[in-house]
Amino acid sequence: MLRLGLLFFPVMALILFRYPAVSMDAQPALAQVQSAEIESPGKLSAQKVQLLWSDEGKRRIYQSGRILDLPEAATDRKIFVPYAGQGFFLFERMGKEIEHRSSTGELFWQRESSAYPVSSPDGDILLLITGDSNRVDVMDRNGILVEGSVLSGSLLVDYSFASPGHSDRGASALVLFSDGRYFLLGPGGKMLYRGQVSDQPLFARSAALSADGKSIAFHYDQSGKDRLQVAKIQASEEGVSVEESYNIELKTNHPYTISMLVQEEVALLGPPGETIAVNGGEIILDRVYEAAQDPGLHKAMAWMDGVFLLQEQRRMLILSGEAQLLGSFAMGALYSPGRLLHLQKGQAFYHNLSGQLRLFQLVSGSVE
Repeated sequence: MLRLGLLFFPVMALILFRYPAVSMDAQPALAQVQSAEIESPGKLSAQKVQLLWSDEGKRRIYQSGRILDLPEAATDRKIFVPYAGQGFFLFERMGKEIEHRSSTGELFWQRESSAYPVSSPDGDILLLITGDSNRVDVMDRNGILVEGSVLSGSLLVDYSFASPGHSDRGASALVLFSDGRYFLLGPGGKMLYRGQVSDQPLFARSAALSADGKSIAFHYDQSGKDRLQVAKIQASEEGVSVEESYNIELKTNHPYTISMLVQEEVALLGPPGETIAVNGGEIILDRVYEAAQDPGLHKAMAWMDGVFLLQEQRRMLILSGEAQLLGSFAMGALYSPGRLLHLQKGQAFYHNLSGQLRLFQLVSGSVE
């Protein structure tokens, strides 16, 4: 019988979850190796990550164990912090410029733009979203517009980035517009591929790019029905192509953008109060639970190069690489919206608005 190990800090006791006797390959064991608070991170300070942190209304930056005050230039301005990058971006909703500054406030560069900036996790790509959301310009990490990477469509609805923890990734970013037009970008924002979700009219809602940048997924409405499409990104000497793996109708209509995760043939969907797991076109899991009053914009989910983690309010689900539910464990008495960040292979770093930090790691082998 398979088991999954969770090492809880500071109790330091191995807790094993028993699964039903089902036929599946041996699963890697999962350990929670550290747990802390953002103001006293302890050993978690060794993790190279930076986060925007608000304490009693004052914004600060958490950077690998340090809490840094923002410069005066950040007052009354919006801020975007790439969690695996350097520094942060300052802008205004109706402003005329974007600044890239170091974590200590030093100005890297300044560019004239009234767009809303969104950075890839490592800061290598900067998406500049125009006010009407019908065009996205692309900048590299030096603030230079990438030639040939002006993305246009009818209303931007979603975007997704590959994980900085994969050095051998395919595409780096995916951008989706409501009319089904989508774009794949490579390192530095270079255009790799332009595509269309379907030849028939649709309203696209959600998109996901796998951690390794080699799979994509789309959630969209077509003829009043919700559909899920998963495809593989193929690279050759002739260039990049996209090959559809499957396309299915979902049981319920979700008329909004939802959190999604894709890895090879598996897609996870996380609308409020529901968890859906699909493998190869077959719905493996469809769970309904009571959603929080404030579920947050995104559901915490991550691929850990062996298992999936997905948060349902105060519990974290563990799914196999084939999307089978292996078990779950409690995340605390009070729910707070959070994120799971894939920092490197086999690891996921969790943080939430309450300042909780946790590090999950795969350990070799499985527990029998």
